[in-house]
Amino acid sequence: MKYSILISGLVFCFVFYLGCNKSPIKTVPVSATVQYNGAAVEGALVTFNPIDKGPENRSASGMTDASGIVKPLTPPGVKGVVPGKYKVTIMKTPTIGGSGKDAPAAPPPQSYDEALAASQNAKQTNMKVDARHQLPVKYASSKTTDLEADVVGPKALDLTFELKD
Repeated sequence: MKYSILISGLVFCFVFYLGCNKSPIKTVPVSATVQYNGAAVEGALVTFNPIDKGPENRSASGMTDASGIVKPLTPPGVKGVVPGKYKVTIMKTPTIGGSGKDAPAAPPPQSYDEALAASQNAKQTNMKVDARHQLPVKYASSKTTDLEADVVGPKALDLTFELKD
């Protein structure tokens, strides 16, 4: 009797755990390569901004790695992009550095959350933030970018964005 209650409890906890870890958000795996004048762009924030507005449409974003590849996440951290049509924005600014001119720069953030935390930390410690764009500024706004993506599922999508002056 004791064992059957214990086993039933463990089975319930296991099923509950599995149910809680599934995301109700349906996404398509997306990988995008960003190049500027033929070279891979590291440390750029790539954001998929939904063209159609609605409760099901969500943006997705991520930071490019050393190869210029990004695998965007949809909040709250679900891998991939919700199916739909998107304007894609790409921006890169210099690394957030210390308050003195000879202070070492922090390593580049590896995700949107790290970049946001670094930005908030900079505000709290009076660090200087250099916000000059290192890529053509037209790609930084969904109003001016000409980059678009049509995400359809369920097959994974590989994109390449070639930025030009």
